[in-house]
Amino acid sequence: MSTAAPATVTVTEFAALLAKGAPLAVLDVRTPAEFAECHVQGAKLAPLDALDPQKAADALKPADGTPIYLLCKSGGRATKAAEQFIAAGIANVAVVTGGTDACVAANVPVVRGGKATIPLDGQVRIALGAFILLLWVLARYVHYGFAYLIPIMAVALIISGITGFCGMAILLGKAPWNQNKDADSCRVC
Repeated sequence: MSTAAPATVTVTEFAALLAKGAPLAVLDVRTPAEFAECHVQGAKLAPLDALDPQKAADALKPADGTPIYLLCKSGGRATKAAEQFIAAGIANVAVVTGGTDACVAANVPVVRGGKATIPLDGQVRIALGAFILLLWVLARYVHYGFAYLIPIMAVALIISGITGFCGMAILLGKAPWNQNKDADSCRVC
């Protein structure tokens, strides 16, 4: 597996490339619901949890020498996607720094559509907070042994922060409210 860091491109550079009108291979790795709500014009969808780098590269067919530009909400998932592309032997990828949020702020043309959803990182925080609160209630009113699960959750959060892997985000990304049939027309894998 390659350890090369993914290339990045600033949102200003990305906007300038789009303004030139040259065809770019742009891949959004957020959930279908996030994509349907707002995405960069011309972007295709390949949710990170189902990403097949080779299939996506074949579907996008970037022009010789041009990278596949990767987007998510703010850059974290796009970086993980870039690492998957590099590991699959597809090194010509670039993460757009700041993601879709930065593109919107920089007035990059976007398509808006689907109903607003809570961003995936917010859903994770809500779910974790609710689970920890539930453990506290169970420890207080059912059996004190449930309190021992709270530090386990804390350790899991620390490990998630260090490794960048969040199993709960993967599970929540597959939840029905994070799917959107309208986004399927732009899906590459």
